Amino acid sequence: MRLPRLHFLLVGFAFLCAVSVRASAPSGEAEKVRAVLTSWQQAVERQDVDSVLATYSDSFVVAGRPGPVGRDQLRTMTESLLTGRFRPAMFSVSDAQISVTDSTAVAEPVLFTQSWATVAMRFAFRKEPAGWRIISTAPQGLLPIERGLPGLGRDYLDLAERWASANLTWVQQTLHANPPNGGDPFMREQALLTLDEPLHLRSAPQLAPVQRFLRTNIDRAIGEMRSEKVTEGATIWKLYNHGWVVRTPNHTWAHDFYPGTGDASMTDEQVDAILGQAEALFCSHWHGDHTSMPVIKRALEKGLSVFVGPLPEEEWAERARTSVRELADSLGAGERLTFVALGDSGRLGDIRYYAYPGHQGELPNCAFVITADGMNFMQTGDQSNSDDFAWIDRVGDERTIDVFMPNVWTDQFDRVIKGVRPRVVIPGHENELGHNFEHREPYAQALERLEGQSCQWYVLAWGERVHIEPR
Repeated sequence: MRLPRLHFLLVGFAFLCAVSVRASAPSGEAEKVRAVLTSWQQAVERQDVDSVLATYSDSFVVAGRPGPVGRDQLRTMTESLLTGRFRPAMFSVSDAQISVTDSTAVAEPVLFTQSWATVAMRFAFRKEPAGWRIISTAPQGLLPIERGLPGLGRDYLDLAERWASANLTWVQQTLHANPPNGGDPFMREQALLTLDEPLHLRSAPQLAPVQRFLRTNIDRAIGEMRSEKVTEGATIWKLYNHGWVVRTPNHTWAHDFYPGTGDASMTDEQVDAILGQAEALFCSHWHGDHTSMPVIKRALEKGLSVFVGPLPEEEWAERARTSVRELADSLGAGERLTFVALGDSGRLGDIRYYAYPGHQGELPNCAFVITADGMNFMQTGDQSNSDDFAWIDRVGDERTIDVFMPNVWTDQFDRVIKGVRPRVVIPGHENELGHNFEHREPYAQALERLEGQSCQWYVLAWGERVHIEPR
């Protein structure tokens, strides 16, 4: 997960919080630095802009900007950010150390906690004729959100790491012993339900056991892709989120390939290895967890054909269109990049595609049907719009869908299955770690929605594969 792009938002974090600082050693100057922070704290609590500004030096700078920030601009930023939407939910500097060297001082880490993560900040000070003043603040990186919550902190995270490691080791061993095409269904279900637990910690993307779980599973999938020959039917690998690789006897392609969130993501080598197995990449819509520009770039560099969904007629969308076209042209791959309009069809050699006119809210979303080697595969991206049932209700009348890959939270899941009438359902989008944990759809939801369906179905964890027989 990235920090906000605008540096002044990070500076603004420092305007909005209460302070308690522990000096690295007893020091008269360190106590004076702490007094400045205490004064700033009280001014923030009163929303007293003049007093807040008094704690900042006239030479206050923002990282990445040349020269100091003017006082008028600093006042405007302060007035806006004291009540702005980027105000942190919680603030803690209980672990901060103050170090003083001659006329400068530093306090770090200062922890700003929002709903999605904790940001570690560094405060820099200068001793001026009027006393110590803050001259800059700068982000030092993201930490697990629990690191900044009272009563938790470092000890809690050590315990969470050990618990997650034991949990995920058991899950991984149990899933490997009970694959989708065999083994004990009860044990698979228990492993998937257990997997929901560590993936629903707010800090899951920053936990090393979660990162290892994803990468080791993807390594296993890559090994299978390199060795598996499909002579009939199809083999499908689930990557991460709603990403898939599909292989038939003569073709291999990928859907919505997104490497992951922050450190809980695939390595560049893994991305290259997966793309090296495919001839095409289909991206349903322009959300970052489905259409990844770094993946598109690597795909075009490797000679893949890339099919992306349309964009709305808005300013940000025009910038995105221009950016991806310029990327393709710079790589000499313009002919291998296709913007697919809703309702369009086409082909890449013997692979045929059709884009049902889907939407996520108002955002265009291609619900791709790919036909290869006598089978039809449908992946819906983030399809979620009740108006689209006009075509969803007819899919099963128009074509036979052999394998259906919907997002598990799609609108009216039972009605979607009834309209598509697939032979096999493999849901996706469970536990997207880039979402707040309230919107990380659990495997429990997938199992509940599929229970009792008349079609065959499989719920896969990251990196798992399933083979589907031909009709």
